[in-house]
Amino acid sequence: MAQIDATKHIHFVHDIGMFAWERSRKSCVHRSKFCAANCYNKKLYWTFPNMVKQESLLDEAWDTFDYANLRRELLNKHKQTKRVRGCTRGENFKDADDVIKMYYIVMLNPDTVFWLPTRAWRDTSLKQHIEKTIMKLPNARVQASMDPSNTLADWYMVINRGWSTMFFGDDDMLETPLGNRMIKCQKTHKHLKGVCATCKRGCFSANQNHVHLKQH
Repeated sequence: MAQIDATKHIHFVHDIGMFAWERSRKSCVHRSKFCAANCYNKKLYWTFPNMVKQESLLDEAWDTFDYANLRRELLNKHKQTKRVRGCTRGENFKDADDVIKMYYIVMLNPDTVFWLPTRAWRDTSLKQHIEKTIMKLPNARVQASMDPSNTLADWYMVINRGWSTMFFGDDDMLETPLGNRMIKCQKTHKHLKGVCATCKRGCFSANQNHVHLKQH
């Protein structure tokens, strides 16, 4: 098997204008049926078959991620490192071990804001663990990933507990079922490449908010 430097596995994603990392589909244990059926990464797997072969390397990279060395790696980068995206594919919080690992990643890099969408809110114990451990960190931006399969009870629960949300799957649904206005993502609605690095609303706001992703 090819070897991978886990810390340097973080790479710059020009589409969103920031560094990010990835995990394999095996990490997506909290996905809904809608999410599985409409995964936006499917077209990437069709277009780039080698991505499937690389999945084991993604798991290896995450399992050996040197979060203590990440700060030095970020300081050595020549592109912006004020914002970093966790998991452009795969799940940020597969289990409790991931919550602890992410805590150290975020806590040891106070000058970087970490964007962390997740479906782990669907697991009661993980949801509470994330709230107590990750969401209290000032540079963590956690969003509950939502889709049309989520019930009114789901929406009420995450919003009532203070979670921000990221919704995908219905271009006409511009309010949450509870009537909260959704912020249109500039990248997906206006096709502005790299705008995530400078956007001052939505995903990077410290306030509770609800972001609408246009289907793509």
